[in-house]
Amino acid sequence: MKQQLKRLRHAAGITQYQLASETGISRARISHFELGISKPTPDEEVLIKKILSERVRGNAAMVADCAPTLT
Repeated sequence: MKQQLKRLRHAAGITQYQLASETGISRARISHFELGISKPTPDEEVLIKKILSERVRGNAAMVADCAPTLT
């Protein structure tokens, strides 16, 4: 499931840096989520899903398919 975060981020058209900036989570930590090195906390996951849901216009189903976890 770790690839889902990367896939959603790409679908949203944002970089790791942009996602980090919008969530307040470090870019390195975002990278670790995508690589499966670590998992987001429940609060981080909610924040990431919120940002990606807002960015992935007309494709909310894609974000919903990643529930309950992104990694």
